[in-house]
Amino acid sequence: MAWSFSALRLRSNSDICGWSSMKTVMQFGWAILLALPWIVTASPAMGEATDTTLTAEDLAQIRTMLRDVPVDVSGSNRHVDDPDAIAFGREAFFSHVLSRNRETACVTCHDPARHWTDARDVAIGGTRNTPPLWNLRGALWMGWTGRADSLWAQVARVVENEREFSIFRASFLRRIVDDSVLRDRYEVAFGTMPAHVRTAPSDCGNATECRSWWDGLSIVERDAIDTAFIDACKGISAFVAGIKPPRSRFFEMVERMRDDAAAQPQMDARELRGFRLFSGKAGCTMCHHGSTLSDGEFHNIRLRRRSADDEDDRYAGLITLRDSDFNLLSRHNDAPDRVRHTGYVRPDYTFLNSFRTPSLTGIGHTAPYMHDGRFATLAEVVDYYSEFKGAAEAGHHETVLLKPLFLSPQEKADLVAFLGAL
Repeated sequence: MAWSFSALRLRSNSDICGWSSMKTVMQFGWAILLALPWIVTASPAMGEATDTTLTAEDLAQIRTMLRDVPVDVSGSNRHVDDPDAIAFGREAFFSHVLSRNRETACVTCHDPARHWTDARDVAIGGTRNTPPLWNLRGALWMGWTGRADSLWAQVARVVENEREFSIFRASFLRRIVDDSVLRDRYEVAFGTMPAHVRTAPSDCGNATECRSWWDGLSIVERDAIDTAFIDACKGISAFVAGIKPPRSRFFEMVERMRDDAAAQPQMDARELRGFRLFSGKAGCTMCHHGSTLSDGEFHNIRLRRRSADDEDDRYAGLITLRDSDFNLLSRHNDAPDRVRHTGYVRPDYTFLNSFRTPSLTGIGHTAPYMHDGRFATLAEVVDYYSEFKGAAEAGHHETVLLKPLFLSPQEKADLVAFLGAL
């Protein structure tokens, strides 16, 4: 007999009002699961399970850990499932001609051969570790500080960021027009490029450098440029939205258990002990839950800043987000009545030194770790959470939820083993 993770998610006012809290409080209604007791294996009786057998309590913990269905805000991009837009996005993702120096591409930092990361502590020219690109479809916030509120807005930010593509939107479009393959795929997906794009300078790094040309355009022509630019960004994000995480023994196990609980494969003893720590004593599921094993929100885990000048946290990210021309409050949101979480969040001092909870799917492939790549291995990450050695004290306005775990060497090894199975 199969067992089910199916659930009806009941959204409450906290889904809206809780965006600015340290941890969004979710309410979930679960369908009544029939045909109990749970089927575990055909051999040991409940309570007599071996070290490699999932008990009924384990199954309930898995169900709870994966309980919530992620909020999908991909409706803000009407092109997200359009094959033509995806084809353009794939071509643009791997193209180096779209950056100012003609040397940087999306793939420069998000290399599929490196599990869609760059394997560096921090990105070239940046201060933050490059996260992988899977599980981003419909995510509420992008990046470590949530400077973008949609995947397509994140692409737009990367294009015009002086540390990344460093190219003004009009010059970016001019590069598309000048490349026959990109131009053809763009026009198949989005229609004819605005005619005045062909007169744009091809190498402006920012609006100031293009000022004389930009000032010569009418408001209608500028709006057309912005729309064409965001269409291109939505095409790239449509490609990225389809990127899947690597195969995972844990999630493959979950999928098989959905179909036939009696046929479930077993984690080895170390991984099972690690799972019990993860979902129990260690309290990891407080922030790492759902199908992506992330609450998608922002928390202070007391990491000391590496530089006194480093103020790029959630507080700073929200200021940037609210000032953006391309956030979900702009006219470029294709679902303004349904996708509007940005309207409910404000910069608050409780966000100081807070960063977005990363997804743990495929975590064993994406070293180094943390927002600044300071830890080379998962063992170092677990060591930090165990003792919080060198951790910063919380400031007057900061809130921290975590306390040292004081894990034994065996518990640390077990937890690392489980993380590797994700």
